[in-house]
Amino acid sequence: MIERLAHDHQAPDGLRLVHPQSPFGVIEATRDCTGCGVCAEACPAGALTLDRQDSGLELAFDAALCTACDQCVPQCPEAALRMRRVTDLERLFQGKVSIYQDENRKCEKCGAPIASLAMLGRIKTLLGKENAAALAITERYCPDCRGWLSRG
Repeated sequence: MIERLAHDHQAPDGLRLVHPQSPFGVIEATRDCTGCGVCAEACPAGALTLDRQDSGLELAFDAALCTACDQCVPQCPEAALRMRRVTDLERLFQGKVSIYQDENRKCEKCGAPIASLAMLGRIKTLLGKENAAALAITERYCPDCRGWLSRG
């Protein structure tokens, strides 16, 4: 619909209207993102999606689906999302665009993904040096294998 209106009314290429009442938003992830996926779970329109693969993960954003509801931003535990109310024709027609990617660390025992490298870095910061032993286990083994180690 928007594409047709832009075409019919000869909107200039790259038209971008930043306005607090824009019905569209653009979401961006900062360097603090850990790829936890809470934002994607909170997005009622499906504009944010998290694709988890064995090798890594990707957080993607589709501006055409974003209603600028801002429900994703306050849910981010790392305060790593920014939302701008903007009608950006280029972004609206792009489709799904990657806004965050990271690799996964794999379990030394079974090869399953443990967590993204950024998430493990965040865990390391939270645990601190006094919990180095717990961190060593967390970085090396998935939750299932950690349970196996404690029973072993």
